Amino acid sequence: MSTSPARRSRLIRLVTALEVACALVVPSGCRSQPEPMPSAVPTDTTSWICPGVPTDSVTIITGDTPEISTAGDPYGRIWICRVQTTTLDKGVGSSVSIHWGLLTEGNSYKYTGEESSRVRFPENIWTLPGIEGSGAWATTSLDSTAQWVCGDHYVEVRVFEKKKQRERRDMNADARNLLTSVLPWACGDQPVPGATTSPTPTPTD
Repeated sequence: MSTSPARRSRLIRLVTALEVACALVVPSGCRSQPEPMPSAVPTDTTSWICPGVPTDSVTIITGDTPEISTAGDPYGRIWICRVQTTTLDKGVGSSVSIHWGLLTEGNSYKYTGEESSRVRFPENIWTLPGIEGSGAWATTSLDSTAQWVCGDHYVEVRVFEKKKQRERRDMNADARNLLTSVLPWACGDQPVPGATTSPTPTPTD
């Protein structure tokens, strides 16, 4: 059944009006907004994709079936977690890497001085009320890195996305919020949740 020119004109005006309304209400139109990255881990969380890294937060970026690699030592001097979509090797997808531990001469941070002088990106320093230390961040077209230095410890989170522009998240917010959520054990005195290793007793003579 054909549509009359007058009816087609009315339909076009209706669609245009809906698009304008969406743009006025939501800058990105009527597409659903991405789930925000939490800046705190819920107290009832029981799923950790790596020790100290909440599953629900990471899979917001990588999806529910990512590839995972993790490492750590029994003394907690360093924890490393890398999670990526299975399609990243084909040139599309996303990844999250997070690591923290003790500052050493081998780190890319200066070992001495105030926290704010040891950040890697001094042009973008940020702090958190009531939280020891300070951090910095840097963003490119493909990734965002957030880091934090607290006393003799550091934390770093990198979020990478190779997707169409309209499918991308706010990588800077993701990296900073994920970093903030792990500070209680990465920079604080809380035990690392989800860790299965325990310190090995030091041998005595």
